Amino acid sequence: VDTACSASLVGANILHGIVRKRDKAVTEGFMMAFMNYFSPFAFVGLSAAGMLGRKGRSMTFDEGANGYARGEGAGGLVLKRSEDTKDTSDRVACYISSFVNQDGRSASLTAPNGPSQQACIRSSMRDCQLRPEDVAITENHGTGTALGDPIEVGSIRAVFRQRGDCPLPVTSGKTHMGHLEAGAGAVGFLKVMASLNHMGNAPNCHLRFINAHMEVAGFPAHFPIEILDMGIKEGIGGLNSFGFGGTNSRAELWCRCQQGPRQARHWSQDVSKLDWVSVPCARCLGPMCWTCGMAIPSLPGKGKHHCMAIREELASYDYCSNCYSGGYSYGEVAIKDAPDSGRRLYLTGTSSAWSTFQELQMGDGTTYVGKVVLGETLRERFRLVVDKDPLQAIYPVTSRASQELRVVGPDRRNQGEDWLIDGRRDGVPAGTVYRVTFDWGSISKSMTWEPLQEEKAPSASSSYQHRYWICGSLTSWRSVEMKSDSDEPGTREFSGKIPNKKGGASFTFLRDNDATQTIYPLETTATDMAVPVMGPGDGTPLAQSFQHWQLDGALGAAALVKLRVVEGEISVTASVGAGAEVVWQSPADKRERYFATGSFNGWSFTELEQDRKVPDVYRLQFPIGYRCADHFQIVLNRNWETRVFPPHANAVPGLGIVLGPAPQGNGMNWMVAGPAGQLMELVLDLASEDRCGMVSCQPCTSVLEDA
Repeated sequence: VDTACSASLVGANILHGIVRKRDKAVTEGFMMAFMNYFSPFAFVGLSAAGMLGRKGRSMTFDEGANGYARGEGAGGLVLKRSEDTKDTSDRVACYISSFVNQDGRSASLTAPNGPSQQACIRSSMRDCQLRPEDVAITENHGTGTALGDPIEVGSIRAVFRQRGDCPLPVTSGKTHMGHLEAGAGAVGFLKVMASLNHMGNAPNCHLRFINAHMEVAGFPAHFPIEILDMGIKEGIGGLNSFGFGGTNSRAELWCRCQQGPRQARHWSQDVSKLDWVSVPCARCLGPMCWTCGMAIPSLPGKGKHHCMAIREELASYDYCSNCYSGGYSYGEVAIKDAPDSGRRLYLTGTSSAWSTFQELQMGDGTTYVGKVVLGETLRERFRLVVDKDPLQAIYPVTSRASQELRVVGPDRRNQGEDWLIDGRRDGVPAGTVYRVTFDWGSISKSMTWEPLQEEKAPSASSSYQHRYWICGSLTSWRSVEMKSDSDEPGTREFSGKIPNKKGGASFTFLRDNDATQTIYPLETTATDMAVPVMGPGDGTPLAQSFQHWQLDGALGAAALVKLRVVEGEISVTASVGAGAEVVWQSPADKRERYFATGSFNGWSFTELEQDRKVPDVYRLQFPIGYRCADHFQIVLNRNWETRVFPPHANAVPGLGIVLGPAPQGNGMNWMVAGPAGQLMELVLDLASEDRCGMVSCQPCTSVLEDA
């Protein structure tokens, strides 16, 4: 392969593309790149062209960069596709994605093309469904030229500018090794692996003053000049390699730390030394013994677990002992959970913006009773704490939990898991009082709730008054509280000016300044009034990860935005200057939307249709592609932070537990196989008690309109 400076990474990407295809007989391969200089004439020609630096160094990112220093060396990699556990344990890194494209017509032979570089980087990340914040380090091509560095940094900035508060380390191996030209990609590849294997950022040498021509304003990145600890045990790194003839390449690697204080230990394959080997229960999602189905308590005792119970003949072991209702032919469930010690329990949640603690009253036996008042959005989340101590939380095993899921705690391991009361599904108005009942038994804990139709809602003066904030480029990405409109109950407004020099501004809303309660449009940068209003979103840590509304206007133009939330119905009104108002409304049915994204639709979004007879069932029909296999996930409200996914890659629908909605799940897709053109029906059943049966995909017996 000869594509000039990008040749070695292009060769690696070609090898990756061949090995990853299961229809090919190739399971492993070898790529090698090198560069040696045996003649002075190339130095003379490159110096005449102004490509070599006058200081004899590659001063990438520095204001004094005026060319590169040539380097010699060799590098290569062995790439293998295997499902063997020993190969997985012994691997140095995982080659998760790659992409190659061409600039096409450019200003000159050696002039970089920024949009093509951006397309290459985005396509590589899209190949493995990475978000900007998932990448821990990026290795630039970084030739150290006056034209190349600003354009490449601008491309990186355009792709990663929305990664949030965590800055992205930007490095270049040419400051260490020089420019190996045809072998430059191998240097970057090996440098990213070395950085991730030690979880340390190698410094950029010869960097004194940042090149003033590089656009770094508003770019969450840093250019390290000394070794920095990455602070993680495993991570993803990306690298660029661009040829002067216009061939661009990008790759993403995943590594775990194998050296130093952040070394990730290998999982012990000697199962006999473990106290418990658990799998999640298909009904309550709590951990259970993989052999006997014993529900593992929140605080299991010390010592090895021994299976001592056999269920009656033909009984299933798919559910834990808490969910199993049958009898036992031998033994019984003897392990008890942490008993109720008579401590005080308190309820806290979004109904009071997590600001207050409501003490639960003792009921009959081991039960505690409290109340939750449904707010104007008709959705409230909550959890319990012991003695008002947030580090002693009682919570479900997942966020947005229903009443059927396992209750764990009290402990300090809560990562935002909570229960969700959805008044929209129950068909009750705002102000409805729910009775929450917590049962702290000796074997297990349970949580239930129900609306109290006979109890009156508290008055407006005594109930908690929720506030709303606006956030986006309209507010320079700062959360600004909106003012209440005294003439229109339930309406808040914000007035400001378009701050963007290029015109236009984006915005979204936060209930009680909580990013996990974001109100957002169904589509990215929505301008069409037909786009419905969704939210408040649940369980997502960053408001920037949601879609935003878009306003069109010149720099300095006055903008007025109004938000009205009444009885779960949300409307957004916006205007710029003397222009007409634009109004967005929440869906009339107030329900959330589910979308399938996969290889069959180019990883775009295709909405599942709600079954007319069973409201909790959603369906979609699609044909299998020419490769005779397709991968897919399900995404809630077009937001990647709320995706529904299986526990591992290439899972068969119906045979594994369904996880989510959650921000995790990169690369964890369902896979269906069949003849090309075979029509398949994807079914999502939200009411299924068995989490394995929530998602199914079978060949169609009839078209969807007749179903």
